[in-house]
Amino acid sequence: MSDDAFEQTIMNVMYGLWNEGFRKQILITNHAQQNEIEKAVKRFMNTFQLPGFYLALEWHRAVREFFETIEYGGKLDTRFVHADEAETSLGLELFPEMVNMDYAVDTGPMPEFKYMPVGHFDKSVEDLYRPNTYKARAGDIPLELVATPEAVVGKSSLAEAGKTKRALAAICEYLDLLCAELLETWPAGTVPDPEATTFRTNEEMEPYLKEPGSKGWKSVYSLPRIGPYCF
Repeated sequence: MSDDAFEQTIMNVMYGLWNEGFRKQILITNHAQQNEIEKAVKRFMNTFQLPGFYLALEWHRAVREFFETIEYGGKLDTRFVHADEAETSLGLELFPEMVNMDYAVDTGPMPEFKYMPVGHFDKSVEDLYRPNTYKARAGDIPLELVATPEAVVGKSSLAEAGKTKRALAAICEYLDLLCAELLETWPAGTVPDPEATTFRTNEEMEPYLKEPGSKGWKSVYSLPRIGPYCF
């Protein structure tokens, strides 16, 4: 799927949800494609100019401290990368019936390939606070289908249930806090001020912000688009 098709899919799902009354939307993702989801959220606002709260939350990154390695007080032997010790441990916690450790493999960098020194780039959950994220780079590392056709980037054989239990508990606690404070800031049925956060006016948005199906409500599909991405 192209980036544009991916973004358009997310945008139109958000648009439909908004019309149904869901004006506060949190899109939770695992790592990878996070940059496209963030772009879709921004593009949604730029295209439709609809008041609300929209967040692209990369959950591993949100609780990255809980993916720490043993040398720094954590439970993992290796840094979180992809389908590795950390993610396979998460699978053993969440859906053990779908994980067969007999097929666990370990992979590493291609020894014959030249790499930049490791200190420049952070890994998947950005837990080392290095100058550049893994998402920011392009062109200098082998394609995964070349370097790691196993689809594992790391050491999945080290996975164990229990190694990522605290990370799961932490993200649940954070999501509970996030939703509670979101609703405390803008209670159900309310949104951030349209005139302060969009190019719409309060008067224009009044019928569209009513409860769907209630007296005087209008469907957002009848609202003219004014964003820069409108064609």
